Order: sequence, then structure tokens, then C-alpha cells
Amino acid sequence: MGCDIERLFALLLLFEKRQFSSAYSLDMGMEGLVDRLGEEIERLISERGDFISRNIEALKDSDIEILTYWDDSYPESLKNISDPPMVLFYKGQISLIGARRKIGIVGSRRATSYGLTMARHMSRAIIEAGAITVSGGAFGIDNAVHKNSCIDDEYRSIVVMGCGLEDFYPRSYAAFFNRFLEKGGLILSEFLPLIRPAKHTFPRRNRLISGLSDVVVVIEAARKSGALITASYAVEQGKDVYALPGRIDSPASEGTNRLIYDGAIPIFDLDSFLQDIGLSTREKDEGLLDVDLNPVDNVLLSILQREGSLTLDDLINISGLDYTDVLNRISNLEIKGIVQRLGGTICLT
Repeated sequence: MGCDIERLFALLLLFEKRQFSSAYSLDMGMEGLVDRLGEEIERLISERGDFISRNIEALKDSDIEILTYWDDSYPESLKNISDPPMVLFYKGQISLIGARRKIGIVGSRRATSYGLTMARHMSRAIIEAGAITVSGGAFGIDNAVHKNSCIDDEYRSIVVMGCGLEDFYPRSYAAFFNRFLEKGGLILSEFLPLIRPAKHTFPRRNRLISGLSDVVVVIEAARKSGALITASYAVEQGKDVYALPGRIDSPASEGTNRLIYDGAIPIFDLDSFLQDIGLSTREKDEGLLDVDLNPVDNVLLSILQREGSLTLDDLINISGLDYTDVLNRISNLEIKGIVQRLGGTICLT
């Protein structure tokens, strides 16, 4: 790249510290920036050389790759945002970044069972239609998106982290992230490997989620939510924003309902949504009713399809079936991966 890694990292720190973008353009090229900022780069290496060196070691030890603004495979969609990252650090299948259709899906960390169910169904529908999902890897909606963006045992999803890639965040998802990478997913970040998650890093991350995506979908968002920041970036970047309507008495849907009021496109059903964003409608429904299942299974699944999620007691009351029969059939459906328990409720996977 015409410049060693030490000076590249120093340049990253300079841009972060001084916001040189108004006076120095990335279009000047690496060599041009280093020539113009040579004295400041050398001063920073002298002052923060230990931190830079530790990041270089972390890059090697954690098998992190880099993609710079000046590389041919750098996504054009990110070059067009107001503050494009100079470097993308990544692990996994970088080819996903060039996918023809990428759909950003974001939402609350404290998602309801309704929100999680819809995130799962929407992710699967998008992947089945041949597109890629993009989200932030966090608790709640993000995690539901990534876990369900899998087809033929291969993940077709991009995680945009709000921290460096030396250690995954949230740490409790490390096992999933490793499996995600082994099976074709991509995890990327603009932050140096040792940068820890902080309050200011997540809003910066959000502009990349929208920047990479053709459209952005907000599943659930409270009145003050990071998902709304992503939606704002999407509008700024000229992207369409879709939102899932929710109950007007639910704090989890206050942000999404407000987005719709302010002009976001409401999602009323998945097939219409897919057609609206230029993806093929799924060839079949979610496969909820199966003639090979026990008749009791089909009764329970039809209720869950209609109601979204229910407690075991509510499911028994609505179905009118025996407690033991329902409990046994739900356990069987869990084993088959058709339903799952979330907290005290049962819903479709």
C-alpha cells in the first residue's frame, strides 16, 4: 500500500483526534496524506508508539485482516457516505461486502418476543430471496438477525462491531461469532483492534450499517434508541427506511411508530416488503403447517402463527387441549427446531 502499518495506524489516530476530513481528503491517497502530515505522524508515533505497537501485535495474533479506502474491493457505498472509514478491519468472508443486495435490520437490545419473532422471519425471508443481512451484533434484534441469516448451513450476514476485533462484543456471544465465521459470515469494524466498546463507538458504528445497506429496516425501537440513529443515517445517505408497526401502548414500539409517522415505510407483510425492495417473493410460506406432523402439532402451530407468542397456559387455554399433550408436543417441536421458548413464552423459530 506504499506505507507501513505503523504509519497507517498513526494516520487513523490522527483523523480520529483532529477530524482532518475537512482539510485533508482520503482521495489524496495514502502517500499524499503521509507526505502532508508527516511531522504529525512522526510525533504521534513518538507519543503513542506503545499503543500502536500493541495494536499491530493484536492484528497479527487475532488474524485480523484490513481493507483500506484505497483498495479496489473497498465498497463504493461507503465511499459515498459523509465520513467514510479509512480502514475496515475484518474477519471472515470479505466477499460478502460486495453482495448485490444488502438489507440492514436493526432494533432494540431489549426486544419483545414479537420483535424477535419478526426479526427471525424477516432475516430468513431475505436470505431465501438471495440477499445479505447487515446488523450490529448486539443483544436482542441484532442477534436474532444474524442467527437466522443462514441457508444451506452457511451464514449470509455481516456483523458491524462497535469496537475493535481483538475481542468480540458481547463476549457472551463469542462461541456464536466463531461458528458464524467458520460458516461463511463476515465481522468488520473501523476501530483499531484494541479499541474497547464505549458510548461513542456505537453511534459511529451505526453509520456503517446504513452505509453498507441498500435499505434499512427498524424492527423495534424505544423513544431513545440506537436503531433510530441508524435510521437517521440512512435518511441522510438517501436510503429508504422501513419500520415494523407495533402496539401503541408498547414502549418497545414507540420509536418505530414515530418513524412511520415521520415518513418511514410501514411493513404490513413480508412478501409485499420483499417485492417492494426488489427481491423475489418466497416460493412457499414459513412451512408452519406440515402434513407429516402430529395433528396436535398443526393445531398448536396454527395458533402460534396467528398469535405470535404465548405462555404455555395461554396456549393450553386457547387450544382446549390436555396439559400433558401440549407440553409433550411443544417439547417435540422444540427438538425439531420449529418452536422455541423465550423467557416465559413460546413462539415460532
